[in-house]
Amino acid sequence: MIFDGKPFFVFFPVFFLLYHSLREHLRLQNLLVVLGSFVFYGWWDVRFLALLVTTAGTDYVAGLLLDPRRNLSPRRRQLVLVCSLTINVGLLAAFKYYDFFAASLNVALQSLGLGGLGLLHVVLPVGISFYTFQSISYVVDVYRGDAETERSAVTYFAFVSFFPHMVAGPIQRPRHLLGQLNRKRRLTRAMAAEATWLLAYGYFLKVLVANGTSVLTDATFAEDQTSGWMTVLGTLCFAVQIYSDFLGYSLIAR
Repeated sequence: MIFDGKPFFVFFPVFFLLYHSLREHLRLQNLLVVLGSFVFYGWWDVRFLALLVTTAGTDYVAGLLLDPRRNLSPRRRQLVLVCSLTINVGLLAAFKYYDFFAASLNVALQSLGLGGLGLLHVVLPVGISFYTFQSISYVVDVYRGDAETERSAVTYFAFVSFFPHMVAGPIQRPRHLLGQLNRKRRLTRAMAAEATWLLAYGYFLKVLVANGTSVLTDATFAEDQTSGWMTVLGTLCFAVQIYSDFLGYSLIAR
């Protein structure tokens, strides 16, 4: 699901109303964040939820094991950290980088008359880098003593899967987002006014500016286009398109 897609314009009002109707029930709000984020992330391909659950589940358990109250030896704490990093980085490498490096290596091997490696042919899961590194940051901070162990699985899964930053980030540190998930949230008139402005400005940049300039960008870089000045224009339009796209998404997420 993406911010400017039709499903989101149905999903978000429903989520928003349910979320604030539970304002006196912190745990239910966090549970709704998890369920809503799973719907948001799994809308494109529900199978990729397995990767998200594996990453979050691994690091939730790692955080519990690294809790200072367990009094693990330094060697065992290092082993927990290494296992967590191995699983997380391994999944990221397999689904994001393996096909790229394997295909490049195959070209070299074939030039030498050698057989190549098999490819996974897996579509890159959206946001895998963001939630993986966010989950890793939690384990590292707990290991270093910079963050407390989160004992609630629901709160931790809400921290990792929080849908506003799933598509384009940013990566949240535990002390920033986990702290907010562990206290009650209140919607004020000032916050609502600011949110309305951010949404309006963000959708203006994303839908009108970024999507509008993309049409001109695609036209100027067509195969039958031979004008140098049109190429310059297309390059400038592409810069506007990329800037407006990322800024628009960031404003909507905020």
